[in-house]
Amino acid sequence: MALVVLVAILITPSLHAAGQGPLSVEPSVVHAGQQRGILVRGPAVGNGARVAIAPGGPYIKRGLPAGGNIQAVALGPDHVFAAVDGLGIVSLDGSSGGPPAVVGRYRLSASITGILAEGDRLFASDRSGNLWIFDASQPESLLWLKTIRAGGGISGFDVQGDRLFLALGSRVRVLDIADLAHPLAMGDYAFDSPVTALLARGDLCFAGLGEDGVRVLDLGGPAPLAMAGGYNTSGFVKDLALLEGYLYVADGGTGLTVLDVRDVSDIRWAGSHNGLGDLRFIAVRGDRALGVNEESRLHLLDIGRRARPKIVSAYRMPDGAAGIGFRPGEALVAAGDRLHWIDFSQEAIPRIASNEVNLGGSRKVFLRDNLAYVANWFSGLQIWDVSMPRRPLLMSTFLTPGSPKGILVRGDYAYMGDDDWGLQIMDISDPLNVKAVGGLKLPGLAYTLELEGDLLYLADHGRGFRIIDVSDVTNPRLIGGVDTPGNTWGIDLVDNKVYLADDEAGLLIFDVTDPLHPRQTGQFKPGGAAEDVVVRGDKAYVAFFDDGLHILDLSQPGDPKPLAHFPTPGHCRSLEIQGRYLYLSNWKSGMQILDVENPARPVLVGQYDTQGAVWDVRVRDDIAYVMDWWGGFTLMDISDRASPRAIGTYQGRERLERMLIKGDYGFAAAGPGGMQVFDFKNPLYPVWIAAVELTGFAGDIDLQGDLAFVASGTSGLHIMDIREPYESRPIGRLETPGSARRVRVSGAIAVVEDDAAGLVIADIRDPAHPRLLGVHRERVNDYLVEGDRLFLAGKNASVDVVDISDPRSPRRIKRLPVEDEPVIIRGDRRRLFVAGKRGTVRIFNAAPGDLKEVSAIALREAVNDLAIRDGVLYATSAGSGLFEVDISRPREPVIKNFYPGSRRLTGVDVNGLHAFLAGEGVPRVIKLLPRMAWKRTEGPAMAATLPPDMPVGVYDVILIGADGSRERLPNGLTVRPPPPAKKKFTMADFQKILKAKQERVRSRSSDTGGSSAPR
Repeated sequence: MALVVLVAILITPSLHAAGQGPLSVEPSVVHAGQQRGILVRGPAVGNGARVAIAPGGPYIKRGLPAGGNIQAVALGPDHVFAAVDGLGIVSLDGSSGGPPAVVGRYRLSASITGILAEGDRLFASDRSGNLWIFDASQPESLLWLKTIRAGGGISGFDVQGDRLFLALGSRVRVLDIADLAHPLAMGDYAFDSPVTALLARGDLCFAGLGEDGVRVLDLGGPAPLAMAGGYNTSGFVKDLALLEGYLYVADGGTGLTVLDVRDVSDIRWAGSHNGLGDLRFIAVRGDRALGVNEESRLHLLDIGRRARPKIVSAYRMPDGAAGIGFRPGEALVAAGDRLHWIDFSQEAIPRIASNEVNLGGSRKVFLRDNLAYVANWFSGLQIWDVSMPRRPLLMSTFLTPGSPKGILVRGDYAYMGDDDWGLQIMDISDPLNVKAVGGLKLPGLAYTLELEGDLLYLADHGRGFRIIDVSDVTNPRLIGGVDTPGNTWGIDLVDNKVYLADDEAGLLIFDVTDPLHPRQTGQFKPGGAAEDVVVRGDKAYVAFFDDGLHILDLSQPGDPKPLAHFPTPGHCRSLEIQGRYLYLSNWKSGMQILDVENPARPVLVGQYDTQGAVWDVRVRDDIAYVMDWWGGFTLMDISDRASPRAIGTYQGRERLERMLIKGDYGFAAAGPGGMQVFDFKNPLYPVWIAAVELTGFAGDIDLQGDLAFVASGTSGLHIMDIREPYESRPIGRLETPGSARRVRVSGAIAVVEDDAAGLVIADIRDPAHPRLLGVHRERVNDYLVEGDRLFLAGKNASVDVVDISDPRSPRRIKRLPVEDEPVIIRGDRRRLFVAGKRGTVRIFNAAPGDLKEVSAIALREAVNDLAIRDGVLYATSAGSGLFEVDISRPREPVIKNFYPGSRRLTGVDVNGLHAFLAGEGVPRVIKLLPRMAWKRTEGPAMAATLPPDMPVGVYDVILIGADGSRERLPNGLTVRPPPPAKKKFTMADFQKILKAKQERVRSRSSDTGGSSAPR
């Protein structure tokens, strides 16, 4: 499962008054790294007009009102057929190029649920369980041929030649319709679950069974319709597509799953992409797939490498998608009462937005009682309370100096393999207050470990294994070890024998009866890279990264014999054995469960493809604790080994309500998820690193110095020490009368919006003991505190100033009515920026005693948040995403750039060249585009110089009129990579090369006594 690439990914909604219009750009194609003059021409370019740039990509190039809600859509060779409520079936000219036009209509009183164009015939199902068949050879005049009464609701159907496949609840029925007057039953099969998707190819019928995965029926065998194979996918199957022996499954919340079905009796995982949301539709053509999720986001994927489908383009529909059609460079989407033709030909989207956040480098886990001790690559030691598996709680994080690879716990101490920092030992007697007590640097990279008595055996990656005396945890001593030929990843210790997974050297076996003098006694080297080993009795189970599972007979320890080999679809990273079941951590293909009761014949019984890449699994009772690199810490119910189900996760679980940046770190209020902390050292590849659990609902956050203030609902105001972001901790709390919704801080004052009391004013000079000072009993939409003044966005369509120099008796000193009721207010002592309900942002002079409006700019969309940095105003909206407005001249604000958003954005903060956006379960980060200074030239044209650092990609050019109207030229400007420089080869270069060659010849002759010995 590829790293999720949402690349905020430039979902491109339409702007107001958007259209291709008569705009033109000269030149329309330029090379990056060069300063070039750009002209935008068009009749609408006049006095007061402005030009803005937005990342380009897909756009609606044609659209047609259908006259009613569209229930389903089908593509024919040259026409489109749509099932429309109240109209029946509508035929449209679907040839690319000219505007779409209705060319035919067949009125039906029945409500159509599905439609399929196959050759010259059109098939449509209705809610009453009827299947209508039409002659569509003349789309302008559909001819009814036959109605088949299925006798039940039709949840899906497909046609192959003269065979009709029907999904009827939990049954699949096949009819021969060569003679439409007398359809013949060919087979009938009943499943235990309802059929949610159906696809037929030749004699095979692929049935999606919701949570029960995919099953394959064969019509060509001796039985009328027999089960031929199946695969339990991880999500809920909603749609299927087949191409060249690979089945593409729209697998609900787990995104896209690709299955190798060339041998339906042995279906194998071939690839996946979990960053698509709740996938509803899937269509494939050539090396591209188009997926549509429940939020009507379209993702175009490159499926040339099936194991790693890659998002190359995306688009967000304004309405829910009822059906799709797909052909190269173009998608047809039925949404609401309109048919949209979307141009997907431009895939060169500028790489300015983040991929999915890495939700933690969870590497290894150790379980004890109700606690899980996790070695996290990025964060160090994390201790989780897993007493409620459906809601694991992070108790504490202890940042180690290295990057943890392995973890083991005994008594009051945790022993960690900390990579290049060797062994680290921590006192965990108080899980909320972990302390380092000892450590030992080692020659290699400390990975996994085993403990026997006071001797610790550690896989020292790159340098074999080490034996360490830990009788004194404050002073561990190295007493022995062996350098091995490979890189040691995994280790097991049984009966004075050490078993090493030693990469290319395979499995190595050592006798450590004398720990001071380990002695190699055996080896198994089949080829490939051994990564983990578990020994049970006289059997060894060895995971090979690139060769699956090998099971060995150890009855003669010096000569391990191969007993079984189970090739796996992904890359094996670790093993867990509980009872008769073996759990394979299989990296991007998730977790596989094997029945190894007969070790000579392991049987695959279940699998789960996780959001990230599984590195480790530990099992207790019927719960699997999964270390899912990129996907976070995940818990699964495995009571039914054939159908494991994710039941609990932590990272990315809750929507980030608001996020603020301090240095390289982001601190977010995450509702029930408390305060979440992200590392933005590499802004376009952010990493979740820590969290602080809070009671209540963390709905807002403010930062000041080394403190974070979180409004946490019924839990009041929490104050956090964030000097060490990885180990952020609560230090103070203020109870408020009702539910704390928002917080704003200035100096020694915090003002908390409380739903019962109004605005609560608190003294925070001692953050461990905040103190209530007074209350301003007024309901507001938003507020700002600056020194001893409160600025209020009032519900009565006014901006108010309140003096709180005496917090016990706040008093209003100014009220300024405004036309557009204010909902967001930001600013400082000099200026206020106020966004109204209708999308107008007003700029006020906020000097004491002089509150007056300076200017306004119409964004024409409801604003969710504002941020002001270095003469630029950033505004988020649900439609266009992020606006960038130049306010360096406050009386003349100018929209400079647009950044399309994917979902509703609840917050924005800016640090340096990046904007950080809240609103989803994980943050989005956008690298800000360089701004272009546009000036009016002679004639109807605007001119600017393209900055040399403009990212490669395509851009929409948007003309903004003096009245706020907007005209868009989709993909009007293309920035290509710079042409390869032609290298100039001079005579001096030639002489330098000749001299160097002569020096090498003289040196070689000297080393070989003047002879020309072969190398």
